[in-house]
Amino acid sequence: MRENPLTADILIATIKRSALPTIFVESKDDAIIYRGFESFLGIGKIDFIQCGGRNTVLKIYERRNELSSKKIKFIADRDMWVFTSVPAEYLEVIFTQGYSIENDLYTDGEQLL
Repeated sequence: MRENPLTADILIATIKRSALPTIFVESKDDAIIYRGFESFLGIGKIDFIQCGGRNTVLKIYERRNELSSKKIKFIADRDMWVFTSVPAEYLEVIFTQGYSIENDLYTDGEQLL
């Protein structure tokens, strides 16, 4: 498996130079899905930053004090925490209801969008 070049250090340095509200998400596919929501809802310009995995999203979240002057949020897949509770230190992270965002797009067999 190839090492993720998108480290928490690189992503934090990038966001420090940005003026846009930012949402950190796990993957390129997640960013595409959330940009679709942004367009569908007409909510304006938000920068969705793909982090290359949940671990990097959580590492940046743990260092969010370095970005205290920025408008930021974090979205991650619940993954195996679907069977347990999310650890208390991550309660401010927005987690999917199911295993992943792809699961959340379908409810009771119906596509939401």
